[in-house]
Amino acid sequence: MSSEEHGAVFSVSRTHQIVYMAIFIGILALAWQLRTYRLADESIWLDEFFTYEHLDKPFMSALHDAQVQSPAIPPFHFVLAWIWARITDGSVYSMRMLSIEIGMASVLLVYVLGRRIYGPWSGLAAAAALAVSPYHVYYSQEIRSYGLAMFFSVAALYAFVNAIQERRARWHIMHGIAAVLLLASHPFGALLFSVEACIFAASLRRRWRQILPWALSIAPSVALTGLYFALTPQGDTLGMLEWIPKPRLWDLEKNLYETITGCVFPYQMLGGHMGGLFLYYLAPIAAHYYDALLCLQLETLHAVLTTGVCNNP
Repeated sequence: MSSEEHGAVFSVSRTHQIVYMAIFIGILALAWQLRTYRLADESIWLDEFFTYEHLDKPFMSALHDAQVQSPAIPPFHFVLAWIWARITDGSVYSMRMLSIEIGMASVLLVYVLGRRIYGPWSGLAAAAALAVSPYHVYYSQEIRSYGLAMFFSVAALYAFVNAIQERRARWHIMHGIAAVLLLASHPFGALLFSVEACIFAASLRRRWRQILPWALSIAPSVALTGLYFALTPQGDTLGMLEWIPKPRLWDLEKNLYETITGCVFPYQMLGGHMGGLFLYYLAPIAAHYYDALLCLQLETLHAVLTTGVCNNP
């Protein structure tokens, strides 16, 4: 290759990198703008108030009162929020900024996950999809644990992908840590494990030796969550959801569509889905008798969407 040809190739490569970085920065800027737009104009609402009203109390008193009020949600997010309230001025705006920063971290991590599985441009596509997802934008602004559960779902799946492809113990350990923090954020995070189980089922001949390390990595999270619910009086948790109407079959398909695409209606901007990480949005449906069907449909589709993992040796 002549010096002129080498210089031309280098120039193209450098231009490619500049364009790639410009798109990446643009996605992050868009994600930030969507999540912070008119943030101060939104008043606090009931679900957020369940967290916010206890933040000015002493720690043990605050933790006790928050768990009495929301016993079905483990306390990890509340602990972070309580600490954040001491670092900042504790205003509604400041507390929502914590959720926004967690949401932005999720966009970054989804990029890393997409790049790891499918390549650089797929990472950008995944990050862009999550950046504009109406669901994720909404929950990235809320003073609740849903955004945190999203982040640790992505972290757990990233560690899982590396664990089964690189077969190193450190990734199983990291997967176990992420799984503990995921279930400490929201118990519906356990649904992610069924996605991982589907991946094993789809490539059982190649990966059967990895099932035991995987099971050992999630065992602490399952055990700790079970211990939490055993020691925490739940009261009439399901009774708190009686106001939610039981869905019809059409509602199931509609919710499935909205959950996967992030769209409320087809003509709205396309939202994001990466690796089946919006499972915790199924809370209104999981309380009713159609939950098994919907979750089964969703998990099956997640397994299909993660075939990039299964196709790698």
